[in-house]
Amino acid sequence: MIAVVAATYVFFLLFAEFALLHLMEARATDSASLQFGLAWLGGGGVLGSLLAARLATSFPLRRAIVSGFLACGAAATLAALMPATAALEPVAALTGLGLGWLTVNLAGNLHRLLAGAPLGLCTGAGTGLAYAFCNLPPVFASSPVGHAWISAAACTLGALAACALSPAEPAATAPGPEQRSTFWLLLGACVALVWLDSAAFLLIQERPELRALTWATAPQLWTNASVHLAAALLAGWLLDRGLLRLVLALAGADLLAASFALAHGGTAAIRLHLLYPLGVSLYSTALVALPALSRSWPGSLRPTWSAAWLYVMAGWIGSALGIGMALDQRTIPGAFLLAAGGSLSVVLLGSLRGRRASATAAGALGLMALCASAPRSLGADRAVQADQSDREIIAAGRAVYIAEGCIHCHSQFVRPGPTDELYWGPSRPLSEMLKEEPPLPGNRRQGPDLQNVGNRRSPDWNRIHLQEPRTLVPGSAMPGYAHLFGTGDVRGEALVAYLASLGADTTEARARLVDAWVPPSVTGAPARGAALFASLCASCHGPGGRGRGPLAQRLAVPPADLVTGPRPRTTRSTAEATRIALARVVRFGVPATAMAGHETLPAEDAAALTAFVTELTLPASPK
Repeated sequence: MIAVVAATYVFFLLFAEFALLHLMEARATDSASLQFGLAWLGGGGVLGSLLAARLATSFPLRRAIVSGFLACGAAATLAALMPATAALEPVAALTGLGLGWLTVNLAGNLHRLLAGAPLGLCTGAGTGLAYAFCNLPPVFASSPVGHAWISAAACTLGALAACALSPAEPAATAPGPEQRSTFWLLLGACVALVWLDSAAFLLIQERPELRALTWATAPQLWTNASVHLAAALLAGWLLDRGLLRLVLALAGADLLAASFALAHGGTAAIRLHLLYPLGVSLYSTALVALPALSRSWPGSLRPTWSAAWLYVMAGWIGSALGIGMALDQRTIPGAFLLAAGGSLSVVLLGSLRGRRASATAAGALGLMALCASAPRSLGADRAVQADQSDREIIAAGRAVYIAEGCIHCHSQFVRPGPTDELYWGPSRPLSEMLKEEPPLPGNRRQGPDLQNVGNRRSPDWNRIHLQEPRTLVPGSAMPGYAHLFGTGDVRGEALVAYLASLGADTTEARARLVDAWVPPSVTGAPARGAALFASLCASCHGPGGRGRGPLAQRLAVPPADLVTGPRPRTTRSTAEATRIALARVVRFGVPATAMAGHETLPAEDAAALTAFVTELTLPASPK
């Protein structure tokens, strides 16, 4: 049964929520055509959910679940095989129809399928394993077509596992204190949670700096997988002890904090982003188990109808509201977060009963919708204005780049092949560059290639480097451009914005290249590393590595204290794994921070610098 739950969630996460959307987006000629495809997906999901509840007694349960897997697998297979010019609306409709049918038949009968087993823990195990699997680096890094094939394989395994199911009627349970109205109250809370989750997910997708923070490297993905699995198991354990409200309340607190941090970015996102996977797995486990858990409440709906309404309202409508709000507002409005927090707090008010509970839930969701939609036109105008302003600033920066003759020393064309791509990031077809007006391939490469500099150097680093090149790169031949940053002169900041835009969409591809690099086996010389550290690193980290260099106060994210730590980006279970992780940071830097890499450093020097920094982690007197 755990395998059936896991296979269902793998299909939902990898294909319905990710691969299908990317495949439709690649075919869409405008936003309206993409929205049309999403409407087919959502419409199919609603129809499939309601049909499953309506026909629950007309089909043997095992046959219903197997047919749902077959429909979902067929959708994934079609998407993988169809030519790039084919419309995917029929596939979207089949995906929604199959997924709606499958989830309602499965969740609405968990009490029969898990009779005699701990329902919460089994549900948590299936949910957590699915999230963990989807965050495995090889799986996550696969292409949309690869995700479609993986999803089809998951559906095949799910169908085979479903053939072995033996539904049984569980022993009768004594009616609890809950009422039918409580189900609708908790359904409202689930709508709020899915709404928050979908909005936060889209923000991470749309913002390169958030992707770099959460999904860019293998260690980040392994951490996400571990958090997902642990949180789902914890949720299942709590559910088996009758603590459903506590699970939803914890999930709400985590998602509210994570949504606030992701919307505002900066240090808040760095510190709190792991609350997002924690909250997602907590509420996802409860979402699967709720129909079965509510079956014994006096006056409750039949579990299949509970599942249908839950997934129609929360799964399909809630996610559409979250995605629509994030697309429209380009953020999660603070007023919406306050309203969501208020509505979720209702879950803790166990004294509410009957009409008061239903009215409170409806009113809370109405307030959320008002907060999300009332400023929508103003928010949309501001978003459009901001986009227009950003484009104008970047265009102005490009003009500065041309006027100052940057093209004479820097190329913007990474040659295909391992050497260039390892140094400067992923290449792109020459035809794309030739579409620019004017093209900027560069006359000769005296300095580094800048095609992807936006994911190799932060705006902080570029700003300081433009003004004081030799402060960051000793011996650099680059002239200073401090005159561009004079009072009232906007050219400097425009140039920084233009550099930040270069390669901003290749963060994930760059991360995969970095993660695949294994440092050569060269013995490090700490004494040589100390000299390199003083030359290359002390300006930010300080001469003793305590993060107190002369440039530290000019950086948005303070440099790391390399002596006392903690250093989660490079600390691993073995000394060799730690050395490799640290060598990657030395060679390639840390995305979304001012920690720049030293891409062209000779292997012997990189090993020496790595050895010296490794010794800084040993107990030492403060310097």
